[in-house]
Amino acid sequence: MRLTHPERVLYPGDGVTKAELAAWFDAVAGTLLPQLAGRPLSVLRFAGDRAPFFQRHIPGARGVATCDTRADLAALAQLGVVELHTAGTKRGFVACADRLTFDLDPGAGLPWARLRAAACAVRDFLADLGLVSFAKSTGGSGLHVVVPLTVPRPRWVRVLDFSRAVSQHFARAAPDDYTARPGATARQGKVFIDYLRNARGASAVAAFSPRWRPGVPVAVPLSWREVESSDVLPRYTLRALDAAAASERERQWSGYDDVRQSLSTSITARVSGRTPRQR
Repeated sequence: MRLTHPERVLYPGDGVTKAELAAWFDAVAGTLLPQLAGRPLSVLRFAGDRAPFFQRHIPGARGVATCDTRADLAALAQLGVVELHTAGTKRGFVACADRLTFDLDPGAGLPWARLRAAACAVRDFLADLGLVSFAKSTGGSGLHVVVPLTVPRPRWVRVLDFSRAVSQHFARAAPDDYTARPGATARQGKVFIDYLRNARGASAVAAFSPRWRPGVPVAVPLSWREVESSDVLPRYTLRALDAAAASERERQWSGYDDVRQSLSTSITARVSGRTPRQR
C-alpha cells in the first residue's frame, strides 16, 4: 500500500521513519506474521503529536485488530503502530487460552544474574509439573517464560488462577527474591513474576515486535541455553535484526508448535494445594 508521509519519524531519537518501519515489517514478515496471525492484537500507536497510546480497535478494522498478511503489516505501519502485543488465544477460541506468559520484571538496577536465575527457576518449576516452556526477551529489561497449551485448552479463569498460584508460590518460598505484587516499590530488589498477562483480554508483547524505546529494541525468542550462558541480557534492535537474523532467532523456539500439553486439574492442584473446581 502507498504510505502517506513516509518520512514521518516514529521512533524519536533514533530517526526510524514510517517508511523504514514498513520496509522492516516486510523484510521480517516471514517470522513476524506467524506470531500475529489469528490473534487479537493490542497495538501501541505514535501519531507524532501526542504521547503513544494503546488501541485494540483501530481505524478500518472490524472488531479487535488483527494482522494476518504483509498488507496488514503495511497498514499498521501506515497507522504509526510502533509495538505489537498479542493475546494468549486465537480468534477461533477466544474463551480459552493457548499459551501462558509469565512476565519476569526485575526491580530497578537488579543484576542480570538475578533475572537469569529467576527465569531458569520458573522454567524448572514448570518442568516439574510436566510443562515445557520457552524464553523470550521483551525488548525491555525483562524476560517472558512462555508455555504453549493445546487441547483441552483451559478457560481464562483457570489460567489466571494457575499463573497467580505459581507467582505466589515463588513469593512465599523466597520472599527476598520474588514478589507477586505489581508496582515499583514491591519489586525493589526483587523479580516480579507478573501473572496478569494471563487474564482474559490481556496481552503480551509479540516476538519480533519492535519497542518504542531508545535504540528500538526488538522482542525475540531465546533458547534456554543462551539464557543460561549469557553474561548480559540478550539484546536485539530493529536496525540489526534483518531477515536472516530473525530466522535464526525463530529457530531458538524450534519444537514450539510440536508441544502437546494441557493445564490439567492435577497440575493446578499441585500448585495451589487444593483441587480447583472443574471449569
